[in-house]
Amino acid sequence: MNKLLALYCLILSVIAYVSADFHISTGVATGGRTGVVACPSNYWNCNCYGKGDRAGVVTDANNSGLGNITPDTNFFKIRKGLCGMGEMNFYKRNDGRWEFYVNNGDGKLLGTCYQNNATKKCTTVLLADKLVCYSYVCNP
Repeated sequence: MNKLLALYCLILSVIAYVSADFHISTGVATGGRTGVVACPSNYWNCNCYGKGDRAGVVTDANNSGLGNITPDTNFFKIRKGLCGMGEMNFYKRNDGRWEFYVNNGDGKLLGTCYQNNATKKCTTVLLADKLVCYSYVCNP
């Protein structure tokens, strides 16, 4: 019985680790204006993307707002604040996944993001989910 309980606890801990932590999506507003925002997976809604509630600001290397993540994009960052984290740097790898780290940190990998294609319609914004990120950042 104890072995079964230990196995059950192990499975639950692995499931908790690999669940989606946050999403990075492009919003296209009425009129064509675009922007990229990050939101926790448990708050992937119009309040986060449409109103900026709990949102992380996604920028390029020069801290300019990022209009979209395209196949040519190989680096971006999320400014300090998403889920209480410091600034995070994202690097595209050859196989298409993204790895991210704390800016000026110890080099420890925080997580990995993969392409995602979900969409969501908010009042004046159409969200196109670009990446889903697996980590512990928003769910310690």
